[in-house]
Amino acid sequence: MSELTAEQKKEEKERIAAEKKADKEAKAAARKAEQEEKTAAKAAAKEAAAKEREAAKIAKAAEKEAEKAAKAAEREANKMPEQNGITRPKPDTTCGIIWAQADRISMDLGQAAPIAMLLENEATEGVNDHTVKTQYARWRKFNGVTGRIVSPAEAEAKEQVKADKEAKAEAREVERKAKAEAKEQAKADKEAEKAAKAQAKKEATEKS
Repeated sequence: MSELTAEQKKEEKERIAAEKKADKEAKAAARKAEQEEKTAAKAAAKEAAAKEREAAKIAKAAEKEAEKAAKAAEREANKMPEQNGITRPKPDTTCGIIWAQADRISMDLGQAAPIAMLLENEATEGVNDHTVKTQYARWRKFNGVTGRIVSPAEAEAKEQVKADKEAKAEAREVERKAKAEAKEQAKADKEAEKAAKAQAKKEATEKS
């Protein structure tokens, strides 16, 4: 085998150097690509984590809003009716019991419940009278009840007193008329008697 010439040796040396350089550049490029890949993966993971945190935040906010809406809906569903500026009390409270009895008495009577019957009711026994009266006033306003409310018995008694008074007045008028008529009759009888005597006297004078 012939020895390489100086020119060939030089070319061989340059080739080897080029290969080494290419290999070094390839390794550097591979390392760079690997680093870039790692950086990209890290960035992607960071972005994914950020998106996950944002999604969790949005989900939590949505859950909070849903809970708030549910509570508001529950409050609205349990809200007692309001009328004439008065809100009806809840049925399981003392005030609610007073209102319920006022409703029941009114239904039984066919008219607004009088305060006396509410104060005497067994269901309100033990409740402070001032509380009953206060709630009765609110109940009246809620239902638009005005004027004095009396029980049927009281109204009947009042009507009876009125009827008795009218009957007595009528009896007195009848008696007055009867007395007046009797007086007129007595006067007429007296006049008739006087006229008869005068006529008899006249006739007697004419005969003598």
